[in-house]
Amino acid sequence: MSSASVGCPHQTNWERTVSDARDPDNHRQEVVVVDVKIPFTSMVILLVKWAIAAIPAVIILIVLVGIISTILGGAFHWGTWRGGMV
Repeated sequence: MSSASVGCPHQTNWERTVSDARDPDNHRQEVVVVDVKIPFTSMVILLVKWAIAAIPAVIILIVLVGIISTILGGAFHWGTWRGGMV
C-alpha cells in the first residue's frame, strides 16, 4: 500500500484500495484466467436462468422497436405507397 493512502485514519480498506488503483505510480499486473472449474449441473442451471431472464428482455426490445417503427412510419409515411395513399 502506498504511503499516500495511509494518511486518513477514517478511510476504509475499500477506499484505500480505490485510491491505490488511481495512483499513477501503482504498478499493475496482468491476470490471465486459464480455467474455471464449475460443476456441469451448476452450469446448466446458470444457462437456464440466463435463458429465462432473456425472455422479458426480448419482449421489451420487440415493444420498443414496434413503438419506434410506428412513430417513424407515421412521421415519414412509410408503407403508404403500396396501394394506399400517395
